[in-house]
Amino acid sequence: MGQPKALLPLQDKPAILHCLTSLLHGSVSEIIVVLGGGSEPAAAHLKDMSIKILYNTLPHSEMVKSVRIGLQAMAVPCKAALICLVDHPLVQAETIKQIVAAGLEQPDKIIIPTFQERRGHPTLFPKTLLTETYQGRHLQEIIQRHPDKVVLLPVSDEGVVLEMDTPEDYQLLCQRLQERTHGH
Repeated sequence: MGQPKALLPLQDKPAILHCLTSLLHGSVSEIIVVLGGGSEPAAAHLKDMSIKILYNTLPHSEMVKSVRIGLQAMAVPCKAALICLVDHPLVQAETIKQIVAAGLEQPDKIIIPTFQERRGHPTLFPKTLLTETYQGRHLQEIIQRHPDKVVLLPVSDEGVVLEMDTPEDYQLLCQRLQERTHGH
């Protein structure tokens, strides 16, 4: 895509700031951002925010490595982690609140938002299940190993399924944000 996804512009700010704005307004008690090596330009956008910034310095490592880094930095009393991906920048703060509330009601469950029956992101995991990442399991494997723990949470926010993996995805995100901003 020519530059890191975190820095792709969406209207007036980089994608990572859209993600963090939703989290900051979404009832999340602690925000830990794990950036890849060479992410100093992204970190510069975050310097005035009340968040922890950590680095995954292993190039081309799998996402689960970043999850483990964030997990180690979590405050001890935290019972769950909302795993957010920078390539889903249009998730709304209200959706974050819904996911967090569902997790508080069912603290031993994995909460996955859905839009029109499609699974999306971010996903809320009980901290106890995330310890399986230390045994080499990926998040998808954890979900598959614990189908009895999965709760699908229908939301009215298309942002949970809109990602930016391709230039076409990115263009669609820009279009949806434009529509949302101008009330179309």
